[in-house]
Amino acid sequence: MPVTTGGWCIVTIVGLTCCALSIFDKNTKVSPVKCPEEAEAYAKRLGDVLAGSWSNMTSIQPVDIPTILSSFKPRSFQLSEISEEYLSLRAIDEKPPRVALSGFISLAGDRDVSQHTREDAKLFARHLEIKGNKTATIRRRINSLSAILNYAYAELDLDKRNPFSRLFIKEAARE
Repeated sequence: MPVTTGGWCIVTIVGLTCCALSIFDKNTKVSPVKCPEEAEAYAKRLGDVLAGSWSNMTSIQPVDIPTILSSFKPRSFQLSEISEEYLSLRAIDEKPPRVALSGFISLAGDRDVSQHTREDAKLFARHLEIKGNKTATIRRRINSLSAILNYAYAELDLDKRNPFSRLFIKEAARE
């Protein structure tokens, strides 16, 4: 049965566990979901919200479909934002992680934590080597950044390998 609210239309078919979802308004098109598990999650969430709205037969409440769909999008944080959260929770000296962060952000940019790559990590390690930092200093800075990204990946429920994990650092001959 089609349900229309504010120019939005959803067709719900009872009994289907896997469906594709297309939503249109005059300016936006949200593409159909291709992953069956994702489509099922969307269908279940929308079905629950609509059932709740329809349960009160005396006054049907309008449903904001775009807001519901956007609630499915994963949270994202800039590296600087998640770093502040991490440092506020940890009882550690903040200077070493802040020094590492400022150097890394100035080199690789303050992007979403999920967008930092292994190449960014290698570039940072190489930059520290060129500046003449000792291996121990490079390791401390990399470990600080690695801890922040481990925290971010756990909090944001990201299934991603930490770009600083097991990063090879060339041993300096002068140490």
